[in-house]
Amino acid sequence: MRFRRRAAMPDPPKYLPLGNITFMHNPDSEVVIEQLYKTWFGIELSDGPGALEVLSDPEEIARWNQQLKRVMASENGRYQLGRWMLQFQLAVEKAVKGELGQSPDPEVVRKWDTPQGHVARVILLDQYSKACGYMPLENQQITEKLCLDIVNSGLYKKLQILELDHVLYVLLRSESPKLQKKVGDVSKWAGRRYKHFKNHYEQVRAYSEGNAKAIEHFGRLPQLNRALGRNSTMAEKRYLMVLRNKVSQHEVEEELRRMQKEQKKIESELFPEGEIIDPQERKRIIDEVMEERQRRSMEKSAAVEYRAQGDNPMR
Repeated sequence: MRFRRRAAMPDPPKYLPLGNITFMHNPDSEVVIEQLYKTWFGIELSDGPGALEVLSDPEEIARWNQQLKRVMASENGRYQLGRWMLQFQLAVEKAVKGELGQSPDPEVVRKWDTPQGHVARVILLDQYSKACGYMPLENQQITEKLCLDIVNSGLYKKLQILELDHVLYVLLRSESPKLQKKVGDVSKWAGRRYKHFKNHYEQVRAYSEGNAKAIEHFGRLPQLNRALGRNSTMAEKRYLMVLRNKVSQHEVEEELRRMQKEQKKIESELFPEGEIIDPQERKRIIDEVMEERQRRSMEKSAAVEYRAQGDNPMR
């Protein structure tokens, strides 16, 4: 019997050296910050402030994104990445408890209070925690608070592009319209500061504005339903379908306005003016009627499409 040889493991990526798995037994040490930046971003903080400028260089950012995509596209790459992230498990657990960086050594405390110390906490909670047994978005609220502190304190103005994006992407998953507005405000500033990335931050800003309108309409962010194990309503499914088709932001807003108009029409039909009813009960009834009408509309469209293919010999 012949056995097939297993495919060789890929060489460790330049920016994500995945070998030499050793648990960090002192998670409060500033070495955690330096190791995270060295392996995640590919820079040596010990080289001085100038080393961070790489994280705003367009070519280096493109190379970093491509490298990460290659790792995530490979089963071996994802496995090795997960194994490598486990060396930070003790740091992740302390970050979840809000205890990371608490040390009797004032120098250690000072290191964790630097912009890079704050970003390291965010990355540990948002990225590395998944490899350490935490469910996706399980630490979202804790991470949101860290990112909000970075924004409110003005610390974000000291970050490079890749660092800032890690903060903004956490806030983009927030179900608070106020935090989505914060993303828009910071993106506006970043577009002026980093002019060669103006289009990027305009897209981030538009995305945050769309998220805020979706939250105001649905009371939550439909994009998170699957990750959080929530069932999507028919209206949310239709909204997600529009997003998946990669239409323009204007078309997304048009769809939300149309749905809002339909909701008001149903409300006027079901509840005469002056009738007093619990707001939550009113919303529940309106949502049920909207779902039923959308279901019928989809069934009708499917039936029309089926009949149109009736004479097609290739179907």
